[in-house]
Parts: sequence; structure tokens; C-alpha cells
Amino acid sequence: MLRLLLANSLLFLAMMVSAEPVTIENVRVWAAPDSTRVVFDVSGPVEHNLSLLKAPYRTVIDLKNASIKKEPVQPSAKDKYLQRIR
Repeated sequence: MLRLLLANSLLFLAMMVSAEPVTIENVRVWAAPDSTRVVFDVSGPVEHNLSLLKAPYRTVIDLKNASIKKEPVQPSAKDKYLQRIR
């Protein structure tokens, strides 16, 4: 019984931590000839969803309960993999 109570308490605490608002402090982008790297500097743990969409083909990264501190710098026109960050 004590184990069950402890497990439920830990689960509840983990849910509380993930429910805290997160700030996206910065978005960094590095374009290379064969890939592009995107790094999100965040203020704490963040839940996310990754989706692949069509028409046009794109990758969507949804950061739950997050707000952005400043508008991200948009990728260079030379970047053949990343067109826009919003």
C-alpha cells in the first residue's frame, strides 16, 4: 500500500513539474550543406509533440505550455531545409 501511495505521489509531482509554464529563451539555427540543426533554449522541462504535415511538406514541433521571449531570427534564404520559424 505504501508503494502505491509513493508511486502515485511521484506521478503527481512529475505532472506538476511538466505543467509549469516554460519560456523559450532563444532559438538557435545552424545550416550545413546536408542538414539544419535547430536548438531551443528553454527555462525548464518541456512537453512536445512532433508532427509531419503535407501540402506543403513540413515538420511541426509543438512545445506545450511554452511562450517565446523574443521573436526568433528567421533562417537564411540559403538554408535549403528550413524556411520559417514561428
